[in-house]
Amino acid sequence: MVGDSLELTVGPGTVVWPLDHWNGDVFVFEPFSENAALGSVSQATFDGSTLEIELLDEHGLGTFTRAAG
Repeated sequence: MVGDSLELTVGPGTVVWPLDHWNGDVFVFEPFSENAALGSVSQATFDGSTLEIELLDEHGLGTFTRAAG
């Protein structure tokens, strides 16, 4: 969280995508990479201790679960 905004930070190159609230626990962002054309939109869905990033989930690699602790 940066101020009153949420950001998604990905990878060792530190790509940062601002998250915009869409509906309920769903946020959207505009990815910019070789895998997403200009104007693309993806979603990040929070469900309890789980975050699913649609853009990264094509091969089942976009679901992250918070470790207990």
